[in-house]
Amino acid sequence: MNGGTTTQLSVLGGTSSSGGESVLNYTWIMTGPKPVSLSANGTNAAKNAIATFIAVGTYTFQAHIVDTVTNLSVDSNVLTVVVNPTVASVMITNKVAALNPGQLYLFNATVLDQFGQNFITPVSWSATSGAMNAGAFTAPLTEQTLTVTASAQGHSDTDKVTVIMSGTNNLGFADITSAKAYPVPFKSNSGAPGINFTNLAPGTRIRIFTMTGRIVQTLTSPDGSDVLWTSKTPTSTASRAAFTSTSLKAPARKRRQTRHHSVSRFPSKSPPKLSLK
Repeated sequence: MNGGTTTQLSVLGGTSSSGGESVLNYTWIMTGPKPVSLSANGTNAAKNAIATFIAVGTYTFQAHIVDTVTNLSVDSNVLTVVVNPTVASVMITNKVAALNPGQLYLFNATVLDQFGQNFITPVSWSATSGAMNAGAFTAPLTEQTLTVTASAQGHSDTDKVTVIMSGTNNLGFADITSAKAYPVPFKSNSGAPGINFTNLAPGTRIRIFTMTGRIVQTLTSPDGSDVLWTSKTPTSTASRAAFTSTSLKAPARKRRQTRHHSVSRFPSKSPPKLSLK
């Protein structure tokens, strides 16, 4: 039995007693993981009974038929009924109203079977924008409203998500006034793995330049987490450069914010600048 909660039980006996089949009573004997309710049992009407289940599993039924005139009885063959689970509902359990551009968010969903019990079955995820991978969602870099959908076996649930820059100041752009790079100055024998950029806004892009203005690498922070620039950074010219300048660009609503901070790998009379845009 696939996907249901009820099944029809039918059996028919015969007798030579006066009154015929109407003098027969049918009593169903059942086994299974949970109790089963019957629409009729122990009467003549029980020859056609509806069995209602409350849990998945394997159940057996056997009819004990009694002639009420002669008290003779007989048992029917054993009927086996397998109640299989099916999806009755899908629910996203951690809906979110708003995300930052580029923010990573892991959605979860609960699937219930026809008895309201947890049902472990694959859930398909989709989103009208951004990137979705098995519930791991990366918000797009532009402000918008989108729909995330979880579905399984024809049932689904949705979440409306607004992508909006949070932590903005009164001018309408991402607040990166606390962004910084450290250690400054950086020394290769200090034991530090490299220069760390912290307090970033989601969607920040970091560009590494030589002193001549040639870009050698672009780093990104989709969710605003710290970014490390190490001495193993590709391009040997950049790693040997006496000074570097770094530009951090965060997504903005209306205009850009720029602040300057000196960053050097070695002492210099003309320290370069860290530009956050």
